[in-house]
Amino acid sequence: MIRLTAPPMRLLLASLMAAAQAYADTPLSNEEYEAYSADGKSYIHMIPEPGFVGGYGPGKGIAYHLSEKNKPEKLWEVNIFSSAAHLTNDGKSLIIFGPWARGLSDLAVAFYAGGKKLKSYSVNDLIDDPRKVERSVSHIMWQAPPLRGRKGLFPDQEAFGLTLIDGSVCVFDVASGKILERIPSTKRPPSPTPLNNSVVWIAILVVSAIGTICVVVIGRMYQLIVARVRNPKSL
Repeated sequence: MIRLTAPPMRLLLASLMAAAQAYADTPLSNEEYEAYSADGKSYIHMIPEPGFVGGYGPGKGIAYHLSEKNKPEKLWEVNIFSSAAHLTNDGKSLIIFGPWARGLSDLAVAFYAGGKKLKSYSVNDLIDDPRKVERSVSHIMWQAPPLRGRKGLFPDQEAFGLTLIDGSVCVFDVASGKILERIPSTKRPPSPTPLNNSVVWIAILVVSAIGTICVVVIGRMYQLIVARVRNPKSL
C-alpha cells in the first residue's frame, strides 16, 4: 500500500511557492498593444519584434491622432518597443520606460517628440542611493509599486511625474525631457487619493486571505488523495 505522509505535503506546498516565485521573477514576452492619451483622441500602436521579453526591445511604435470623423491619421513612428508608453493628448510627445531592469545602467525612462528622442535616463541617473533599490533573484525594482506611488502625465500635459522606490518623486518637463524638480520622500504631501496606508493594509489582508484559501483548498485536496489511496472503495 502506498502511504502519503506529511513531508510530501510540505514538499508540495514548497514546490508550489517556489514555482510561483520563479514565475513572478520571469520576464513576460513583448506583446503588441495600443496606448491611448488621456482624452482618447491620440494613441500609439506598439509592435514588438517576435522573440523578445522584458517589456522593451526591437520593434516600432506608430502614433495616430483621431480626426473629427474618428479616423486614425498617422503622425510619426519610432523604431523601438516599450510595454509602458504614455502619449500626450495632441499625439506629439511620448514617454516610454525601459526593460525590466537587471542593473543600474539599464534604461529607466526616455522622452520623445515627433518620433525623435529628446532625453533618456538610466536607473542610476534617477536613484540617488543604489542601496535603496529592491532586488529579486534576477532583477531590480527602482520604481515605487502602484500602492506606494504613481507615474503619469500632469493634467496640463506639460509635466510627467514618476515616484521612485525610495518614495521620492521626479518631475520632468515633457517638452524637453529635463528634470524640473526632485521631491524627497520627506517633503511629499499626503496623497489626496485613496493610495494611503489604509489601502495598503487592506490589500495585504486581501492577499493574505486569498493565500489562506489556497492553502486550505490544497490541504483538502491532499486529504482526499490520501483517503483515496488508503481506501479506494470509501469514495
